[in-house]
Amino acid sequence: MGPGIFPLQVICLIVPLRFANSIFSIAAFGVGKAGVALRNSLVSGLILPLAFFVGTIWGIDGLALSWLVALPLVSIITFSKMTMAVGLKVADVGRAVWSPVAAGIVMYAAVIISRLAMDGMSDVVRLPVLVSIGAAIYLGLLNMLNPGLREELKHVLRAARS
Repeated sequence: MGPGIFPLQVICLIVPLRFANSIFSIAAFGVGKAGVALRNSLVSGLILPLAFFVGTIWGIDGLALSWLVALPLVSIITFSKMTMAVGLKVADVGRAVWSPVAAGIVMYAAVIISRLAMDGMSDVVRLPVLVSIGAAIYLGLLNMLNPGLREELKHVLRAARS
């Protein structure tokens, strides 16, 4: 495994949470609650640099792991205020994200197991097979866990065209 692979894998685990935090900040501004977004930015501005500083003691891997520790901590501190600011309940968000999260966890496990089973196979062959396995499992599970998803997607696509 190359020196950049582990940090990239760790950062990929954090991207969805980072994305969610950004969406909630934008939504808070949109509903006129800039103070909540500012408070959350201040919390992030205090915790993240401190975590990064500590993480650098262990090099690039430590820096990547600091994201894995610090961003969930920031989210725990800021999430309830942010959801209230945009008129949501934490339980509503949980219901909305549970099926993609569950499908993502199963997909990740399936790809890891498949990768181990394909050990020794050429990377040129293995990569497209693993991508296909991951996509099929994720989309299949997502469809199974959220049967109304296809109709929602059709509605979104129709609205985007008009």
